[in-house]
Amino acid sequence: MNTRHGGAVATALVLLSGFASGQTGSGPAIGAVRVSGRVVDPQRAPIANAAVSLKADVGCNAALTHTRDDGTFALPALPQTECRLGVEAMGFKTAVKPIVIGTGKEIDAGDIVMQVGGGDPLRDPVSAPAELVEVPVAVHGLAGTSATLSTGELSALPQQTVKTIDHGVPVTFQGVLLMDALSGVALPVGEAFHPTAASYYLTVEAKDGYRAVFAWVEIDPAFTDAKVYLVTKRDGKPLPDKDGPIQLVAPGDKRGARWARQVAALKIRRAD
Repeated sequence: MNTRHGGAVATALVLLSGFASGQTGSGPAIGAVRVSGRVVDPQRAPIANAAVSLKADVGCNAALTHTRDDGTFALPALPQTECRLGVEAMGFKTAVKPIVIGTGKEIDAGDIVMQVGGGDPLRDPVSAPAELVEVPVAVHGLAGTSATLSTGELSALPQQTVKTIDHGVPVTFQGVLLMDALSGVALPVGEAFHPTAASYYLTVEAKDGYRAVFAWVEIDPAFTDAKVYLVTKRDGKPLPDKDGPIQLVAPGDKRGARWARQVAALKIRRAD
């Protein structure tokens, strides 16, 4: 059972195409919604001075700003509109993220992950063909090792079917064991780590800032029979935008507090 609400972002998918540049926008008008987020590279390092635009065909005021040194940004928007958040940075492919603006004063767009590459940063996304690409999950292991995970990469791993209860309703998830998904980075496994394994932990980070922590001995099959999964489908269909594209599911947790929607990063660390 998942007790956490999803974020306000309508989708976790990024459309890679051009986003036309404009002039720096003014501050929010009275009653405007503030849209904020962070621009990062595939290793989750911040990208400074990236141009961030917010606009739509109708109903969404055009605005443009640049990211700060920590990659963060904020833009004004009108309530109850559908907009496109576009990001351009030298040496990266342009990213465009659909955003549904509600009636609240703050909208967190989460991390916008830019992929390394060229492309034409001045193409108009309305007329230019766009490639649908999901934001990958960043995985950080020991000894500075790292990797990224997409639903396509997860589909190449041994598949698991998980039957459990979510908010009192029987559901069937499809995905992979968390341990299999972590195989691309260095892990505290084997006899060398056996005496110290209990001092390691895994942090799961979601796009809306939610975090959950697992002691390593809760997920390593050398210490437990409990299973934790990364899933991409629910009842045979891709996860809804509020949950996916990748969700962590821990069926053994009675209250589901560590079920993480819209997984953005997995980090393995040792407690000091």
